[in-house]
Amino acid sequence: MINDSVVLMEGVSDPSSQSTFDKSRVLDVKPLRTLVPMFPNPPQAPPFVCSSPFGPFPSGFTPFYPFSMPQGTDEQRQGGSFRAANHEGDFAAPAAAVPLRSFGTPQMGPHFSGASNGDTGSSMEASREIHFGDGVTRRKKRGASHLRQSDPSEKKTRRVATEVRKPDLSHVAGFPPPQREEGNREVVNLVLMKFDGVRRRLSQLEDAKEAATGLIKRADLKAGNILLTAGFRTNSRKRVGAVPGVEIGDIFYFRMEMCVVGLHSPSMAGIDYLSVKGGLEEEPLAVSIVSSGGYDDAADDQDVLIYTGQGGGNYSGKGKQTSDQKLERGNLALERSARRTNEIRVIRGIRDITNPSIKVYIYDGLYTIQDSWIDKGKSGTSTFKYKLVRLPGQPSAFGIWQSVLKWKEGVTSRAGLILPDLTSGAEGLPVSLVNDIDGEKGPPYFTYLRSVRYTKPLNLAEPSYGCNCHNACAPGDLNCSCIRKNGGDFPYSTQGVLVSRRSLLYECGPSCPCIPNCKNRVSQTGLKVRLEVFKTKGRGWGLRSWDPIRCGTFICEYAGEVIDKAKYERDEGENNDYIFDTSRTFEKFKWNYDPPLVGEEASGDLSEDYDIPTPLVISAKDSGNVARFMNHSCSPNVFWQPVVYEQNGESFIHIAFFAMRHIPPMTELTYDYGLSQSESRRKRCLCGSSKCKDMMIAEYTVPVVVPTSWKQVGLKSVGVQQNPKNLQRGIVLSLKCKAVLMEGTSGPSSQSSFDKSRVLDVKPLRTLVPMFPNPPQAPPFVCSSPFGPFPSGFTPFYPFSMPHGTNDQRHGGSSFPAANHDGEFATPAVAVPLRSFGTPQVGPHFSGASNGDTESSMEAPRDIHFGDGVAGRKKRGASHLHQLDSSARKTRKTAGKVRKPNLSSVAGLPQPQREEGNRELVNFVMMKFDAVRRRFSQLEDSKETATGLIKRADLKAGNIMLTAGFRTNSRKRIGAVPGVEVGDIFYFRMELCVLGLHAPSMAGIDYMSARGDKEEEPLAVSIVSSGGYDDNADDQDVLIYTGQGGGKYSGKGKQTSDQKLERGNLALERSARRANEIRVVRGIRDIMNPAIKVYIYDGLYTIQDSWIDKGKSGTSTFKYKLVRLPGQPSAFGIWQSVLKWKEGHTSGAGLVLPDLTTGAESLPVSLVNDLDNEKGPPYFTYLRSVKYTKSFNLADPSYGCNCHNACAPGDLNCACIRKNGGDFPYTGHGVLVSRKPLLYECGPSCPCIPNCKNRVSQTGLKVRLEVFKTRDRGWGLRSWDPIRSGTFICEYAGEVIDNAKYDRGEIENNDYIFDTSRTFEKFIWNYDPPLVGEEASGDLREDYDISTPLVISAKDSGNIARFMNHCCSPNVFWQPVVYEQNGQSLIHIAFFAMRHISPMTELTYDYGISQSEQRRKRCLCGSSRCKGYFG
Repeated sequence: MINDSVVLMEGVSDPSSQSTFDKSRVLDVKPLRTLVPMFPNPPQAPPFVCSSPFGPFPSGFTPFYPFSMPQGTDEQRQGGSFRAANHEGDFAAPAAAVPLRSFGTPQMGPHFSGASNGDTGSSMEASREIHFGDGVTRRKKRGASHLRQSDPSEKKTRRVATEVRKPDLSHVAGFPPPQREEGNREVVNLVLMKFDGVRRRLSQLEDAKEAATGLIKRADLKAGNILLTAGFRTNSRKRVGAVPGVEIGDIFYFRMEMCVVGLHSPSMAGIDYLSVKGGLEEEPLAVSIVSSGGYDDAADDQDVLIYTGQGGGNYSGKGKQTSDQKLERGNLALERSARRTNEIRVIRGIRDITNPSIKVYIYDGLYTIQDSWIDKGKSGTSTFKYKLVRLPGQPSAFGIWQSVLKWKEGVTSRAGLILPDLTSGAEGLPVSLVNDIDGEKGPPYFTYLRSVRYTKPLNLAEPSYGCNCHNACAPGDLNCSCIRKNGGDFPYSTQGVLVSRRSLLYECGPSCPCIPNCKNRVSQTGLKVRLEVFKTKGRGWGLRSWDPIRCGTFICEYAGEVIDKAKYERDEGENNDYIFDTSRTFEKFKWNYDPPLVGEEASGDLSEDYDIPTPLVISAKDSGNVARFMNHSCSPNVFWQPVVYEQNGESFIHIAFFAMRHIPPMTELTYDYGLSQSESRRKRCLCGSSKCKDMMIAEYTVPVVVPTSWKQVGLKSVGVQQNPKNLQRGIVLSLKCKAVLMEGTSGPSSQSSFDKSRVLDVKPLRTLVPMFPNPPQAPPFVCSSPFGPFPSGFTPFYPFSMPHGTNDQRHGGSSFPAANHDGEFATPAVAVPLRSFGTPQVGPHFSGASNGDTESSMEAPRDIHFGDGVAGRKKRGASHLHQLDSSARKTRKTAGKVRKPNLSSVAGLPQPQREEGNRELVNFVMMKFDAVRRRFSQLEDSKETATGLIKRADLKAGNIMLTAGFRTNSRKRIGAVPGVEVGDIFYFRMELCVLGLHAPSMAGIDYMSARGDKEEEPLAVSIVSSGGYDDNADDQDVLIYTGQGGGKYSGKGKQTSDQKLERGNLALERSARRANEIRVVRGIRDIMNPAIKVYIYDGLYTIQDSWIDKGKSGTSTFKYKLVRLPGQPSAFGIWQSVLKWKEGHTSGAGLVLPDLTTGAESLPVSLVNDLDNEKGPPYFTYLRSVKYTKSFNLADPSYGCNCHNACAPGDLNCACIRKNGGDFPYTGHGVLVSRKPLLYECGPSCPCIPNCKNRVSQTGLKVRLEVFKTRDRGWGLRSWDPIRSGTFICEYAGEVIDNAKYDRGEIENNDYIFDTSRTFEKFIWNYDPPLVGEEASGDLREDYDISTPLVISAKDSGNIARFMNHCCSPNVFWQPVVYEQNGQSLIHIAFFAMRHISPMTELTYDYGISQSEQRRKRCLCGSSRCKGYFG
């Protein structure tokens, strides 16, 4: 035996020291077990129990007060002076050692004021007054209590603000003694829920008092005392090893919680121990320790803990120890446990990840002591050190906390991470998407909503009105109407924890004048914990939290669309796996406090039965939030609560989820789905709970992807037989989309369908005998100049007016009949022989409109200027020319008169290619035509700024192309045109002409002469139906076409005379007799811009019938019924389908998600898979633009313009225009004119208006796009809308990565890389300067000039551009665009249409060829020009 005063300690370090523990020092110290402690032989004492510190005590039991001498009677103070024995306190050293057998582990009595964890309360650090409602107020300090009598005249308020009545617990039975001594999981959960229910209620009451007195109270200590006194506790019998019902990883927010469940009895002391019989006498053994930062423990290792003994006197403000520790009490117990190697429970106290002011305790499992030594600190005092090592094979607990912390700090990445933020920034905190089970890349896509979406408000029994508080709503303030509606109680504690479940909980709404962070808006403030959607082993996708969740904490709302309950109940066939239905039957459970435990009488206000006036059904199938991923469990840890708040005088119910109990990190969140009234909707439960009801789940069913090995699924652990049919459950969406009807539908603008029976009631045209003279032989019909020279025997026909020119040019008379389908011209006096009806092209002085109405994007007649000194006022069918004022203002090149091009040196295409083309030639001619047209538009936009004239660049471009010989398929033919495909679109009638699809630039009927039985006769080869006549064009396979002629139309479209059976009408009649194929081109208003007309080639038709129809005005018209030949690709039918999708009449087949971008783009981007069951590509974070980590430095710094309105074409004062070579880069329609080495746009720093036309690539999507599943190339991108050549499509968004590191292979190669340093196939897209009267210039160079290679990765974050596939014959190209921000130049990769792109055509671009052959991949584009590889 030795005296404790001679115990020497060595090597203690200052508690504030930042250095880590040197484990090698263990060998240099003297082991504790060589010391012999002073341990007297006392009388037999009872087993250690957690008893009240004020008695009564068992026989032979001497109480020990570890904090201070108790205040009370002399009998209560017996025992003299008591020393501080707790691990974490700082108290005066005892005068003499106290026998171990007197060291009880007391519980909190009604007058006890100790802190809960050795520092202060779990969320309180500073010493503050603690009021217990018994007339005594205490100033809390570390180790001493100073009591004062409260003022008897203290103001008394209403119930929630008055002192709590001392509860009468004499009638409370508590648990039976067997359950008190030893519990199980169910009993432990019940004790903890009962404890927290009482604690929350006491906090609620004291919050109301705090508003008036400013006091902070310790509801946890009072609640613990009540439960211990009432007998609501378990595992009171101390034991070595595991505690029944307490699982490794369980968390606690208060030390009293560990006390009432028997995990760690002392409410303050860090070491708990019991006495066991040794050789001659009893000795103490440690059973549990708490390491929470009060001492200098080395606690960073998840499997090894270097624990510091207790005692050592008071700590100063800097944590310095004042005296040596003694080998007694807890220190002695740890030494004896080291010798016996018994298991010790370890609880680690950790600062809450989400709120560092709160300490959370986590049970980390069983440890054993492997070594011990004495350490001497900087102050010269000695402490005991114990090395505890975690027993292997236990579930991870503290290790999970460490992993989560590393994920948050970015030290390590989450294993199986698919997407850092599933919400794409919609929530205040990111929600990770993780799959570490198999290769599935995410659940089905859905539109993310933050809250429920109502189509109409829910009618409550009483209208809900907001409060009138003008600051924050205060607890106990009955003037607040929201508090009154909640029964007079504030529904949440000051920490935002729900106090009690309610029939309906009322929150302050948007209309309430209280401040936005009012504490009665908890469910409206978004996520407060970091959540994760993860792949479960047998139940699809689930939800869990990285952070610990305190009981009563708001987790999330159930977001989705409110649907009609009656309709849902009738729709038994619609299997929606994402339904929340409040009318289901839910398992009842008790969560609220027991009123007798807090001195209250039972009240109906505590009813936990929800009272929703109208059943609420919410569907999260297509749109919702993270709540849709929460799985069902028959033993859930989350519950739902209906929350009501009003907006604009209307009440809305929201379904809010709260934690049923404390939830450790990485624990799956589950709630009770309830039981549907319909047995057909019930599904088998796979929750695996001991309380599982098996067939009680409703609605959430999904086929599970089963791994190859059934053993990997862990089926036995969830009670599932090894049968795939039983694997029903989870969150994989099962879409049932209605098929789009593509046959025989009426157009959306049609008010009545065509009555086909009328065909039988009219007189067939073929019974009429036309006037058709026998002329001399004429050459084949060609698209020739309207002013000659003409072939021998050819008489030109001018359908619009007598041409203005020389007498030679006017030969053929002055009266010309109207021969076009769409125009409105005078009826000819006599019929003109068919052989004289040429189909002229537009010459340099011709001013006819391009489609029979007006120009494709212009409706009103306006001046047309052709740059040759002549301006024309364009009207329907006539041109009135006048001389332009010679004094007109002349500006720079872009705004001046365009020189008439000298085309004599332009070779054009060879004659064979002019007569018959192919796909490549057609694309070439189209691109050349549009390049010239865009340049003319660019030049004329500059003139328009000065003169206000609107010009027809398409007519000028067509005339130049025809004159220069850049045309194809000039030889007329019946049937298909080589190189022109069904579905091709055109924006100008002149495009149809230069390709030979439809020769007349205005007339709606094109025909040719063919040898008949006795003479030549006309046969129709193509028609254009574009709305100029009363056609019935709604059916996608049948067209009722109206003949041409009939005089002028009035403003309301009334016909003035009968049509004649001549020219085009006669050709159609003859084609009906011969049944020859006729090409049909439909002119349709552009879906996204109704002011523009688009022409779509709809394929080959034949005339099946014809008749004469008499209109309302009494005049007669010819009608022709054309029927589409079967087996052709859909063209006009696609347009009709898209229009129905847009208007919501039908949904596209295979629709997975209406908007992949979740609202990030101004237009939704659909996600579609009509090929297989894959529910979407891997998740990624959606970005609208490229993300730079540092500015991308150009050779010359870029500065913005000084324009204060919109930048004007031709204004050389604009710096951005000067940087673009003096030309405005876009036309007035936002179409790119020419590719450039670098294109400069106005940036955010430019003072010009936001809708300046030089910001095209910054304004977001302009066409409705769709991500779709391809047959053999993964996911692709296409457009619902037609896309005009030169139209901006999207930017390539992603993260700019280091090019050098990527080249060296330091950055992982992935399938979502855009690299400007690759070799790209060269192509000519810009105009030829000689075709527009210009000289060749370096300004038209199409080689990009990027000073430093730019590498963008869209693997984890990007936009829809990441889905564009490669093609060796692409229809999209990229253009580097530069604009500056804050003086820094940033390059963006913008994609533009290379040519006109039809709806539902896949968008592709050239990926280029990498310098590294290892990065090249096999090409599957299928193009005739395929190189076989790319990348």
